[in-house]
Amino acid sequence: MSEAERRRIQAEFERLRRLLAEQERTVLGRLAELDDTFAATHAEKSLRVAEGVAQVHRLIGQLEARCLTQDVGSILSSEMRLHLPSGLPKELEKSLSSCCRQSDALWEALEKFRDTDPSMGLPTPKTTLETGTTPLPQLLAERKCVRWDEEEEQD
Repeated sequence: MSEAERRRIQAEFERLRRLLAEQERTVLGRLAELDDTFAATHAEKSLRVAEGVAQVHRLIGQLEARCLTQDVGSILSSEMRLHLPSGLPKELEKSLSSCCRQSDALWEALEKFRDTDPSMGLPTPKTTLETGTTPLPQLLAERKCVRWDEEEEQD
């Protein structure tokens, strides 16, 4: 290899190094721009999320206050009696009277059903068995059922 050829190769390598260095600076500059854009976008979206969270907390507070107010209102309404103003229209007075009668009838019906067997909806019978005249119940092996067997009693 001659000296001229060696210099030509070195010059070509030097030109390629400069080209690579220039491309490296260009790519690093673009990466820096993208990084800045990403950071700005991230900060903006983080701010939006924080504002959204704050708004959700405010709404939750409002809902809790509203529910508390409704609970207090329902407690107060159940504890207070209805005081009707004098001079009600006749139609409203009749309607209110009818509602009161229906309510009283429902309470009476409820009292009747309180004395019934809840599983069958029938009144609980008051009976006594006389020994010797009725078959005795036989408890089955699994202890979940009772059998009335007259034949075993007669044996």
